Amino acid sequence: EHLRQCGYKEVSVTQRSSDFGADIIAYEGMGAKICIQCKYYKGSVGVSAIQEVNTAKAYYDADVAAIFTNSTYTRQAQELAAKCKVKLFRLDMETKTTSPPGLQSKEKDNLDWIDQIEDYHAFMDD
Repeated sequence: EHLRQCGYKEVSVTQRSSDFGADIIAYEGMGAKICIQCKYYKGSVGVSAIQEVNTAKAYYDADVAAIFTNSTYTRQAQELAAKCKVKLFRLDMETKTTSPPGLQSKEKDNLDWIDQIEDYHAFMDD
């Protein structure tokens, strides 16, 4: 719902299993297809997350791949992301802001949709 309010179209949450590395598939207002992976971690996000979302980008024929996390990224993950052009974002759980800024400036102040996706996946795991 939040992504739609931010101007995204055809927003869909992928299946919990067999998602090919993407949690969300959406289209920006200008038509760019984006696959997003959400990682709610206590530790750092590593290279495997970059590989997964990059694979998802190819599988879903997306224009952009991005990962949002509440944690940090390893140096190796940052290097691979730069090489693969995967966008990395860190979500501040208290302020709901991202660093660096999100895919569109409208998303900076309210990214509670990540919480909704994580809640959905937690529910499906139970």
